[in-house]
Amino acid sequence: MKKDIFKSNGFQSLLASLLCIVLGLFLGYLVLLVINPAGAGEAILTVVKNFLTYKKTSSQLKYLGNTLVKTAPLLMCSLSILFAYKVGLFNIGAAGQYCFGVALSLYAALGLGWSWLPCLLVAMAGGAVLGAISGVLKSYCNVNEVISGIMLNWIVLYLTNMLLTTVKEAASPYTIVLANNNPSAVLPSLGLGALFNKNQYVGLAIPLSIVMAIL
Repeated sequence: MKKDIFKSNGFQSLLASLLCIVLGLFLGYLVLLVINPAGAGEAILTVVKNFLTYKKTSSQLKYLGNTLVKTAPLLMCSLSILFAYKVGLFNIGAAGQYCFGVALSLYAALGLGWSWLPCLLVAMAGGAVLGAISGVLKSYCNVNEVISGIMLNWIVLYLTNMLLTTVKEAASPYTIVLANNNPSAVLPSLGLGALFNKNQYVGLAIPLSIVMAIL
């Protein structure tokens, strides 16, 4: 019975994921050794501990929530790559699709004052349109999706910079703080924020990404 478990696809996938994490940490440590040998050990240990480096439980919960919020879009991007792989394509343009959706939704929120739902729909539409461009080029022009995906990533990067420059703070390179200027555009918390020290950014994205992963 144990041999069957160890040879199962689920266990092999889990083992491969864990090995990738360990390998990533090891390579990161080697890079840190080159950059700053004296602080490499402490830096990589901080990365591993993450939010547990904070002594207060309230701070740990808050930054755990931040970690989950940042994990949600990464999980959705990985699902987009996996879906394309299942149909025989390599979606290397996921970064551009994510960036394009973020840029459109952020501009809609800060520049046009839209609420969270239309901003979410615009983000989904933006990513879908960019993915469709690679699909059309592959189907009708026989353009390799890797080439079109890479080129679109760079095109979108510069378009994003141009678009979000119109809604950035005057004294910094960052966009205007969304929560301060258009709170209605922040995704609803659904009560989850209270579990993470009233972190207002913990909300709809997390259960949505989990549902997408399961389906």
